[in-house]
Amino acid sequence: MSARDAFIVMRCGCGTVHKVGGRGGFYDVAWTPAPRDGQLAKRSKAKRTVVAEYVDKHAPRLTKRLTTIFARIARDVAAAAQKQLEHRGLEAKHTGKLVSSVRLTKDDLVNAVLRELELEGYEDEVIRAVRPLIEEAFRDAGMYGLEQVGVDVTAEAKKNLFETAKAFAEERAAELVGKRVVAGELIDNPDPRWAITETTRDGLRDLVTNAIDQGDSPKELADAIEEAYAFSESRAEMIARTELAYAHVQGNVEAWRESEVVEMKQSILGDNHDDEDECDDAADEGPIALEDDFEMGEFGPPYHPNCVCALIPIVAEQPAADVAGEEVAA
Repeated sequence: MSARDAFIVMRCGCGTVHKVGGRGGFYDVAWTPAPRDGQLAKRSKAKRTVVAEYVDKHAPRLTKRLTTIFARIARDVAAAAQKQLEHRGLEAKHTGKLVSSVRLTKDDLVNAVLRELELEGYEDEVIRAVRPLIEEAFRDAGMYGLEQVGVDVTAEAKKNLFETAKAFAEERAAELVGKRVVAGELIDNPDPRWAITETTRDGLRDLVTNAIDQGDSPKELADAIEEAYAFSESRAEMIARTELAYAHVQGNVEAWRESEVVEMKQSILGDNHDDEDECDDAADEGPIALEDDFEMGEFGPPYHPNCVCALIPIVAEQPAADVAGEEVAA
């Protein structure tokens, strides 16, 4: 089972606890401050990785794009929710069905409101915002990866890498809005657990349900939506940092494949870890085959949102210690 599927309550090494509901999506809820009872001293094996350097430099651009989109979605969805709750609530009252005391009626009301809160109109915006920066991260990491193992960047290798970066970015951007690319067309993804739109819908359902349970007014529901974590700058930053980290790692690995000299990979800790988590488990495994998964079920970082761990290449007949220092060069 992948670590992404196994999250319930887990402590991140950077000092946070991720609490995930039953749906288990990668971006379901916020990361909140962790209790410090299990804090460890920062370990000497944690390093300032190239992934961290890249994310720190480039994530603000993607964060700004996503924050702008999220704010617009929040305003539109809040207005639609207020309108629908006013209409449906009055309709329920008119027919004599008390929402607070009839379970089925409450569910009907929640579903009626949610049907009007469509996010599909924003999918293209999200894709346009994230795709070029994901492609850039993959491409930059790939070029670095070839240099990292001492392989000349030929015109053919560069062409192959750039084509793969484009395809990767198209696929990953689609996944973030619950889609996949088939024959150049976007279709619904039957397994959208990593989609930010899917987890946003889940959050909206909880907000609408809670508002009805608590007897909130339509205006109070609208205010809660606009202030929700789902549309916040902090969520936009978490998504931006995690997606760029993922693209960077994947670009590295693609370059190592292209080089044909890398046999194994090794996971190293980023420098934002104070507490042990699955990142330590991967790092403690040492070198494994390039195409293998680590024991917790992940191919490589990021192992959780905001993770800046990285992989280092193990070239044929070259000990891990000989290359471990090369990864951290900015």
